[in-house]
Amino acid sequence: MTRAAQVEESQTATAQTEMENSAALDDDRLDAVDRKIIEVVEKLERSGLRPTDELVASRLPPNPQTDLSYHRVTVNKRRCKLREKGYSV
Repeated sequence: MTRAAQVEESQTATAQTEMENSAALDDDRLDAVDRKIIEVVEKLERSGLRPTDELVASRLPPNPQTDLSYHRVTVNKRRCKLREKGYSV
């Protein structure tokens, strides 16, 4: 392997690490509901189901402040904000 190839490989690895650290920082900025929405959407997609807002809302735990389930409109608003941040939900 040439020296140039080693440097390029090292730079690629560094860039990938920085992207992963950046993603981890973004996750730290999400609240618990957003993280749960991402988790529920991923589980639904893995099981082959289409993650509609109604289905995602039904799989979320109740709102801890009101003990009521989340409405599909609330889930839709949060998913739109997550999409703006670059999440695939």
